[in-house]
Amino acid sequence: MAANYGLSGTFDGSEFHLTIGPLIITGFSDGDAVTVTRSQNLAAYRNGLDGATGRAIILDKSGTVEVRLLQTSSANDDLSALLNLDSLFLEGRTAYPISVTDFSGRTVLAASQCWLETLPPVAFSTAAVGERVWTFRAADLEMFIGGNN
Repeated sequence: MAANYGLSGTFDGSEFHLTIGPLIITGFSDGDAVTVTRSQNLAAYRNGLDGATGRAIILDKSGTVEVRLLQTSSANDDLSALLNLDSLFLEGRTAYPISVTDFSGRTVLAASQCWLETLPPVAFSTAAVGERVWTFRAADLEMFIGGNN
């Protein structure tokens, strides 16, 4: 069987989009700008004395979406406004849709209900542009992890 050494696809960071509620987020930090993780495994299992295995489907579809922005990104202002709307005026009763889409490929990660779970730590440096890490909790995370074109 011949080896396939051809180009398998290309990721284009300019074709990556994140929306939270009405906001289109820009100004990402380099590296892993967005990380999406399910809270639970897909299933739990238990082995029996005779070696048989039983599996239980876990219905928890929640997860976290960690967003890394440059300190200089205006999206920090937008996310702060969402935070203040939720915590100061609506007393924690808001949830927003969230969508992570790679338009240079086929990956789509989305939830209809998310909220800010953790505020970013704030540090200032005289020698570098820092980053702000915003962590959202998604109640109903749906994930399609595809390749790139």
